[in-house]
Amino acid sequence: MAALDAFAHRLESGDLVGVLDPDKRTVLIKEAESYKWQLQQSSQHDADKREKTAERAVSAAVRQIESAVPLSIDAWDDLRAKVQGTPFAADFNALVTQEREAQKVLRLPAGEQEQYVQQREAALAQKGGTMVDRANLQRIRTAIDTNRKELEQAPLLAAQRLYGKQMEPLNLGDLLQAGGTHRAAEIFADRSVTLQAMAKQYGPSVRQRPLLPQEQSALVSMVEAAGPSQATQLFGALRAAIDDDDTYRAAMQQIAPDSPVKARAGLLAAAGKSITLQDNLIAGDVRVPSGKVAQTMLAGEALINRSKRQKSEDGQARTLFAPPREQFAEAFSAVVGNLYRGRPAAQEGDLQAAYAYYTGKAAETGQLADGGIDSKLAKEAATATLGDLVDFNGRGTVKAPLGMTADQFKTRMSERFAELVTTEKLPASVLGFYSHYGALNYGRDGTYVLTLGDAPVINPRTGRPVVIDLEPPPASGARYRSSVDLIPGQPQEGGKR
Repeated sequence: MAALDAFAHRLESGDLVGVLDPDKRTVLIKEAESYKWQLQQSSQHDADKREKTAERAVSAAVRQIESAVPLSIDAWDDLRAKVQGTPFAADFNALVTQEREAQKVLRLPAGEQEQYVQQREAALAQKGGTMVDRANLQRIRTAIDTNRKELEQAPLLAAQRLYGKQMEPLNLGDLLQAGGTHRAAEIFADRSVTLQAMAKQYGPSVRQRPLLPQEQSALVSMVEAAGPSQATQLFGALRAAIDDDDTYRAAMQQIAPDSPVKARAGLLAAAGKSITLQDNLIAGDVRVPSGKVAQTMLAGEALINRSKRQKSEDGQARTLFAPPREQFAEAFSAVVGNLYRGRPAAQEGDLQAAYAYYTGKAAETGQLADGGIDSKLAKEAATATLGDLVDFNGRGTVKAPLGMTADQFKTRMSERFAELVTTEKLPASVLGFYSHYGALNYGRDGTYVLTLGDAPVINPRTGRPVVIDLEPPPASGARYRSSVDLIPGQPQEGGKR
C-alpha cells in the first residue's frame, strides 16, 4: 500500500509530472486510486471475516460451557487460533478460565453445585458485579441445569462425559445367541456399578436407566419386528442378563414412552408368575403363565397399532378383532371399580395393556369385534394384565401382586400388618383397627399404603405413611429397597415413587 501511495505521489506532483504525457498520467492516477480502493476493501473484508470467525469461535466456547461437555485441548487450540489478533481474544481467554471453573463445579455433588451458585449470587447481590460477572454465573447455572437433566434422562451418557469412559454398546441382536446373555450380563454389571457410583457422587438426580438412548429405540424396533413368541424370549433373555428386578423394571420404563404396552409385556414376560384367570370351586382354577399373557398382549398390540410393514402385508383385516376403545374403556372401568382412586393417571397404562390383551385373545379365538364387548373377556383381560382385584376390608379395590390370589393376598396382608406393628413400633392398639383400614396400591407391585377414610395412615413415631410391602427385600438387600425408602411423603398420582 505504501509503494502504491508513493507511485501516486510521483504521478501527481513528483518526477513523473514532466516526463509522462498528461493524458496518460491522468489514466495512471485513476488506475492507482482504483487499485488502492480495491486493496483497502479487500483488507477490510479480511478483517471483518476474521472478526466474524472469532465471534463464532467465542459463541462456540459459550455453548460448550453451557452444554456441560468439556472440549479437548486440540479443540480449544483450534478455537484459539481463530481469535488471535482480533478484539475477541481477551474474551476467549476469559472463557477458557471459566470453562475450567464450570467443569470443576460440575464434579461436585448436586447439593454443593447449588450451594456454589447461591453463594455467587449472594456475593453479586451484596458487592455488585459487572454484566460479564452475571453472564458468567448464568452460563455456569445453565451448565448445571444441562448436567442435571442428562443425569436424570441419560445417566450413561453423562458418565461418558464426566468420567471420559465410553460405555460398551449392547448388541441386542446377540441376546438370543449362544452365550449372548452372559456377554450382556457383563455389560449390565459394569453399567450398574457405574450408575451406583454416580448416584453416590451426584445424589438421587441420577436415574436408574441401564439402556443407552439408541438401545431404547433398537429394543422397541426389535420387539415390533419379532413375533410375540420371539419377543417374549427376547424380554426373558434381557431380564436374565440384567439379573435385578428394579434395574429391569427401569429398562422397561425407558421404552414405555415409545410403547407402553410393549414395556408392560416385557415386565409380564420376565415375571415368571402364574396368573389365575378363573376361580373354580370344583374343577381346578384356570391359570396361565405371565409369559403367555405377554404374548397375547403383543399380538393384540400388533393388531391395534400396526407398523407400516404390517399394514402393507395385511391390509385392514387386522382391525376386525379390535372393539371400539370407548366401549372397552367402559367395560374395563366396570371391572376395576375404584381401583384408581387417588391416582387416576395410572388407569391409562393399565387400560392400554388390557385392551391389547382383549384384542389379542379375540383374534386368537376368532371372536369378531362387531358383536360388541364380551364382558367375560373384558374381565379376563383386566385380571390377566393386572392380577387379582380384591375388595380390601370393604374400603375399596386394590390389585394383588401378580400371581397371588385374592385369598392369599388377604392372608398375607394381615400377617404383614401384624409384623409391621412390631418392626415399625406402632401402638399395639392399632391391631384392633385393622378391619377399618383401606389400602392403595403404591409404587412397585406388592406395596400398599394403608388408609383411613381418604387419608394415609401415618406412623406417629416417624411421621411417614404406613406401607405394607408383601414382597420385602431378601436378606442380601440386593433385590429391592425397603418399604421405608419407598416413601418420601404422600402417595403420588399414578403410584410413582
